[in-house]
Amino acid sequence: MKNFQNKLENEKRFKYLLESKSRTSFVSIVYAEIINLLKTKYDLEKVQYMTRKVGIIIGNFMLKHWIPKQIVSIPQIIKDYYKKAFFSKIRVTTRDNKNYFMENKDCPVCGEGYIEKDVKFCDCIAGITETFINYFHENYPNIPKVKVTTLESKASGDKSCIYYIKVL
Repeated sequence: MKNFQNKLENEKRFKYLLESKSRTSFVSIVYAEIINLLKTKYDLEKVQYMTRKVGIIIGNFMLKHWIPKQIVSIPQIIKDYYKKAFFSKIRVTTRDNKNYFMENKDCPVCGEGYIEKDVKFCDCIAGITETFINYFHENYPNIPKVKVTTLESKASGDKSCIYYIKVL
């Protein structure tokens, strides 16, 4: 019974955090420390895998508590979840009317001034994005399945975080 009550309390906390606008700077600080801790225990390939896995877990957890009001297109899904999760906008473009690019000059997980050449911090954002889009792919025929790759990361010294969204 106690585990069930703890789970309910965690669910309430998550809903509160989902509505709270003060979490983004805190997230980047804690996230950087988590990455450093992981680097002391695992090789870089495993750490990169784990950052993406964190995004997938967060994406699935968010989907339990929040769904966009309209499911129209990949750019719309991305912009809606990004606004809800990070209280900011993200640029979504296409160059061939099929595949997409996301660009963010103010990444919520990379933080300001923190350079980590070995690990792309924002690979968790790629995991969240892929999770959201592929979730809707299962229920909406107009939403294709995708694979999201982090191309550039502010935490790696790039000017912005850029992701490639390949339609499969």
